Amino acid sequence: MANKDAPIPEFAPFRVIDLIDRLSKSRVEALTPREREVISLLGGGASNRSIATMLGITERTVKAHIPRITDKLDVNGRYKAAVVAVLESTGTVTGPGGR
Repeated sequence: MANKDAPIPEFAPFRVIDLIDRLSKSRVEALTPREREVISLLGGGASNRSIATMLGITERTVKAHIPRITDKLDVNGRYKAAVVAVLESTGTVTGPGGR
């Protein structure tokens, strides 16, 4: 039986718990409405082209949003930003420290 309180191994390639600990809802709220739309679609697994089509913007514009989103969320890369989108949609990111 696994111990639910056991620490995540240091070698884990992507430590979601660290991401949650670093986030606060205020960071997510700092996104513009359009950035929120982009990250929501990104969290759903949409490609840049699909996001562009769904939002009626160019793929280049979507690509321009991604680094702004990751900077505001203080994460590296679109996949971690997508995790944030999922965490926000489930209410996991709720306050300072992300808890």
